[in-house]
Order: sequence, then structure tokens, then C-alpha cells
Amino acid sequence: MRTLDVVLLTADRYIAQASDNVLLNNVLEENRLVENALKQEGFRIATKSWSDPEFDWSSTIFVLVRTPWDYFERSKEFKRWLNDTMKKTTFINSAGLIHWNMDKSYLQELEQKGIRIPKTFFLKKGVDQSLKTAIKMAQNAFGKPCGTWVLKPCVAAGAFHTYTFQTAKVDDFEKRFKKLTAEADFMLQEFQESIVSRGE
Repeated sequence: MRTLDVVLLTADRYIAQASDNVLLNNVLEENRLVENALKQEGFRIATKSWSDPEFDWSSTIFVLVRTPWDYFERSKEFKRWLNDTMKKTTFINSAGLIHWNMDKSYLQELEQKGIRIPKTFFLKKGVDQSLKTAIKMAQNAFGKPCGTWVLKPCVAAGAFHTYTFQTAKVDDFEKRFKKLTAEADFMLQEFQESIVSRGE
């Protein structure tokens, strides 16, 4: 029986009381505002963590993805949950779109369609090359030198395993680069100074 109209999807860490953590409080407040707005329209609403072992996902008509922001730390588990849950309810953003959006390699598709993205060079998991070689390859692909870089996982959110470094300091970063790229796909991006001066 469908006892709920919409479940707002979140992560365990965002099923909590307010604290002195600004990010946590922002997430809780945003979820509360969405929940209250939907309730005012007469919808039966609940906010649930995707990994709640007790919740019956067939009890809601829709799932609205909000803040499941530990999916990148538990990506295999999240994908299994998503594939199972899509058979029990309807995601307002389709499960296919969620899968696509989880991996930032979608940026390549956007660029092929003429959408401008930061200059980005993709590195497959287990890549057998040094960071210095990867930077040379990236600069050749970009068609210009780059002084400041961002290295980040293709599957991540926030600043998870995201690092900024100078080309001149590449040797200092080699060991960490090898460890990170042995475990996941990564991206090398040209640092966007405008993010510092104007924000995203």
C-alpha cells in the first residue's frame, strides 16, 4: 500500500538534529523547506536515507533525489540499491539519469554537444603513467600550458579527494597521484580562477 506520495532522498548523515556544522544545517534547512512546501500542497511526505534498512520503498509513489551525498563513498552499494528500488517506486529524476549524472565523464558528452566545460583530461583507473606524463598529455590536448591544476575523481561530490597543485610542484604530488588513480577514474582540470574571484 502506498502510504506516501513523495520521499525526499538523503543520506544517513542528514537525518539529524541541527548542530554547529554549517553545511549540515544548510542541508537540513533546505530539505525542511522542500518538505514543508510539498506538505502545504497536500502531499504525504517523508525524508529518508537511501540506506535506511527498515524503510519499504514500495510504500511511496515517488522518490525525489535531494541529498544522498555519500553515494560516491559507497557507489557500488548505492547502484545496487538504485537498481533494486527503481522496480518498487518511481524516481522523479529517472534512475537512468541518476546513473549518468553520478560519473563526471558525462562532461565529455556535453562537450561533444558544444557545451563549454573547463579544460579536462580524463584518466582511467590504474593508469600506468606518472603525473608528469599525464600533465604533458593534458597540455597537448588543451593546446596550451597550464600552471595550476585540479585533480578529482570522476565519481565524487563536494571536495572529496579533490586537490589543487602547481605544475612546478608536480614531483611533490606524484606518490598521492599514483595511490588515487590506482583506485578510481580521475580528471585533471585546468584550475578556474573565476571560482575564487566570482564563485561557481
